Amino acid sequence: MLLRSIETGLFYEDASKWTADQTAAFDFEKTHRAVALVFEAKLEGVEMLLTSEDPEFDLILAIARETQPTPPTPAPDAIRTEVASAQNSEPQPKTSATSSSL
Repeated sequence: MLLRSIETGLFYEDASKWTADQTAAFDFEKTHRAVALVFEAKLEGVEMLLTSEDPEFDLILAIARETQPTPPTPAPDAIRTEVASAQNSEPQPKTSATSSSL
């Protein structure tokens, strides 16, 4: 998992260094790590390159900064209370006091 500048074709190596050598580029290993850096460092004009042993099967993924993922918002306490009440008020299955073992 590499980051590449769309304009220059250079690969991200570290915070202040880009390289033409794909093997010297920083391997993020996971897409979420690469995306996190793009947003944290406010990088623009970059794409992710998912590399494989055969370059014919490499995948290029665009990163649109305007669609930054947002963490899930927890439900307000009132909704949680309603959900908990509804779950507690459901009829519970009846169990037989005289169950036999098989």
